[in-house]
Amino acid sequence: GYPASEIILNNYSSSNSKPEWLIVELSSYQIESANNIKPKIGVWTTFSPDHLERHKTISNYFKIKKLMIENSFFKILNYDDNFLKNNYSNFPQSSWISTTHNYDNKKNIEFYVNKDGLICESSSQMFKSNIINLPGSHNLQNLLLAIAASRKAGLSSNQIREGIFGFKGLPHRIEFVGKISQTKIYNDSKATNFDSSCVGLYSIKLPALVIAGGIAKSGCSKKWVETIKETASGILLFGESSLELSLLLKESGYEGRISIFKNLNDASYEGFELVKEFQFSSLILSPACSSFDQYENFEERGNHFKFLVKDWLKNQ
Repeated sequence: GYPASEIILNNYSSSNSKPEWLIVELSSYQIESANNIKPKIGVWTTFSPDHLERHKTISNYFKIKKLMIENSFFKILNYDDNFLKNNYSNFPQSSWISTTHNYDNKKNIEFYVNKDGLICESSSQMFKSNIINLPGSHNLQNLLLAIAASRKAGLSSNQIREGIFGFKGLPHRIEFVGKISQTKIYNDSKATNFDSSCVGLYSIKLPALVIAGGIAKSGCSKKWVETIKETASGILLFGESSLELSLLLKESGYEGRISIFKNLNDASYEGFELVKEFQFSSLILSPACSSFDQYENFEERGNHFKFLVKDWLKNQ
């Protein structure tokens, strides 16, 4: 990617006004190798098993992520995430967010949604939680985390509201990319592990036809299998882990259609034909796997899927 150090150097060598803030998403790999980094504001969104082929244990992975938050001046965490909630005592003097009311009032939940659907900061009401038009409870959690960080950075409620109105969502994360008859098509190529895939599948209208595959990561697949059983009438698998994923689903008693393809091209074109024939509410690329067997990264995979959708629609 583009190194943060280059951004700093380019600004120092130019006559442009210097940026006040640099917003960076840090992976566990980066935190592990730059463990002296001390953010002014540290935000922890969620925690689930990932990158265990490198970090070996969930405990070690957690320790690495925890280091960045401990080094942050302002610490912001998501109380809706079960793993983080269960480690509440590890983060004294931190700000927490929650979209539910499943917490003890003694907990330091600074940003939350009240029973009237209003986003609140401590005892002050800010604005309605439906201000953001993106599907899924995870997006409401992300909204609260962004609001908390913005307030710590000194922005007013009105400034934050204006920023939210201008936000249309990110590419490759439950990104609406087209429609075939009544079936909406989504690109969720960013779902590179089982947990991330589950979040996307519960965010769209069901029943769904799912395209999945790539290189399966270490971690528990049980929740993903149950999610597929609950949300998907069929699944089209491609890539290195397609046989492995197919076996997991068959052993679980999954009764939907399971088809295996060599690549995303073949799986996608089969999906386009199937949605013409059957009453799926959604067709979603939700890989649940990394992309490195066939692509440079998840962005390249997602862009390829968007091209396939656009090309197919153009020729109908």
